Amino acid sequence: MEKISNIFDSLMYVNKEEEDEMWRQVGLAIARKEGYYEGFLEGLAEARCEENQKIIKTALQENIDVETIADITKVSVDEVLKIKDHLAK
Repeated sequence: MEKISNIFDSLMYVNKEEEDEMWRQVGLAIARKEGYYEGFLEGLAEARCEENQKIIKTALQENIDVETIADITKVSVDEVLKIKDHLAK
């Protein structure tokens, strides 16, 4: 973040082309940060989904009823049934 603040500090001392380039660099830095956080959150959601699937598979193997599994994992009954069907194949 220090690099971005240095760019802001120096904006008043440059010509139009340099200023445009500096703003482009600021935009790229912001986009990289946003992309990083977006990717991080997507990865976290995917990991949570995979963990839920493991829990559902284990619960089904232990013959826990579908409605209870859906309540515990906060997944729809239909999704639990899809996983159950997939395990049966």
